[in-house]
Amino acid sequence: MRFSGKGDKGYFKILTAEKAEPNIAHEAIKRFEGTLKIIEPHLFGFVDDVFIESKLIKQLSFADGQALSGKAILSFNKKKSEWGWKAFLLY
Repeated sequence: MRFSGKGDKGYFKILTAEKAEPNIAHEAIKRFEGTLKIIEPHLFGFVDDVFIESKLIKQLSFADGQALSGKAILSFNKKKSEWGWKAFLLY
């Protein structure tokens, strides 16, 4: 990625991005596996410390207690002002 100068309040403008090889190792991406815990009534969930969006849960018809594995990317949570993991690939 190529960023535009200094960030504004911790945010940066991306000028260009290039797709990486699918199996490349990087500290901002991790594999995970475990049991899905759905938070009602919002229908989002977690597998350990990995956030699973409600959109994915609905789209793929996942159920509470289901075994999941996938890949997660480091993501900034604006509401909590902290970094965490967010699933982007589930299998």
